[in-house]
Amino acid sequence: MTGGGQCIVGDNERVPSAGFGFNAMWFSRDPSPKGELNYVDHITGMHVHIHELTYLVVWEDLPGNKPWPLMKARFGEPCTIDGEEGLFADVYVEDNGEPGTKDKFQITLSTGYIVDSNTVAILFGNIQIHKPPK
Repeated sequence: MTGGGQCIVGDNERVPSAGFGFNAMWFSRDPSPKGELNYVDHITGMHVHIHELTYLVVWEDLPGNKPWPLMKARFGEPCTIDGEEGLFADVYVEDNGEPGTKDKFQITLSTGYIVDSNTVAILFGNIQIHKPPK
């Protein structure tokens, strides 16, 4: 899966104040998933970098929905925050179709920082959970 965009942090409902980009994948012969994420809170300047995935889970919502079911995923684990190691991040995303205006992004950090996808849709960008290769 791949994704990138901008979302809202704080009280302003129309002005993006954080940006993110990620890729996450699991090849059948690999013992663990691969990928990374960069997230920047433009209000505080905080930079989160997930550089290694310890888990990746993808599931369907509304199976049988054509041409592709709504997809959800969770991934993450060790991260650096402003270069500090020993911290953890959990990322939840939803691919709710094209062009991405209803996609969701949530990040929860071990520091207690949360951007909640239940209240924040991405403003610009797209999340795509790709079909597995045949």
